[in-house]
Amino acid sequence: MKHSAMGLMTAFMLIGFLSACAFIIVPYSPPGSSWPQQIIYDRTFPLTSGGQVELSLEGLEAEVEIAGGVKEEVRITASQSGPFYRRGIVIAGSRRDSPRFEVEPSESRLKVKVAAKKETIFPVRLELRVPRQVELRPIYLEKGNIFIRDLFGLVAVNLGRGNLKVSNFSGSLSAMLDKGQIEAEVLDLREEDEINLMSGEGNISLLLEPQVSACLEAEAPEGRISSDFPLDQSQSNQVTATLGEGKAKIVLTALKGNIELKKNE
Repeated sequence: MKHSAMGLMTAFMLIGFLSACAFIIVPYSPPGSSWPQQIIYDRTFPLTSGGQVELSLEGLEAEVEIAGGVKEEVRITASQSGPFYRRGIVIAGSRRDSPRFEVEPSESRLKVKVAAKKETIFPVRLELRVPRQVELRPIYLEKGNIFIRDLFGLVAVNLGRGNLKVSNFSGSLSAMLDKGQIEAEVLDLREEDEINLMSGEGNISLLLEPQVSACLEAEAPEGRISSDFPLDQSQSNQVTATLGEGKAKIVLTALKGNIELKKNE
């Protein structure tokens, strides 16, 4: 009888404890899988073909994808995974606020700023669908990866830590990375186009058409330079050469890394 009373008392104490606590149940995620993405921003703004997009992401890690499309508009979609970052919900005693989106639209220019009040636990995924002809300048990200594809015009990127990949692009391209890899495919290089890529710590890989016409300057003080194009080089880590008729300008600098020139065949 004594044991029954003690068991009943313990049960009542447990019920009281549970009623005083707030629990949030999150779905089970198998090992190696990611948490479901939650859309935190989805807006569309008009932008004329050839217009300018400025993008700045501050205080958060992000995966950014910018792709060209047929419409004269910019669609911005942002999503985020992770149970600890859901529109400011308190989970396990930790409050996390959603990133703040500031957009200044006009007919030929769109300025986008994404900032977090606190450093997020899980990265944000940001997708921009822009007109195929566009100027992306400047694109600024402190930490994360940037993917740019299927457009022509002008691109200027400033990335702290992370990787940059550009594919199916035509026009002028400049990128400065503190630490990370640069992989770029630039097609239909014109006389007025300039490519200027620099990585403080990381490799640079540039893919060009076989008939490219450009003046090349490449420097890798602590690495090596390799090329599918014939280069008259006296040093393996510093090259000045003329490709074709030497019309466009290419400057590549990998302070702590290698440089690779490839033919797009």
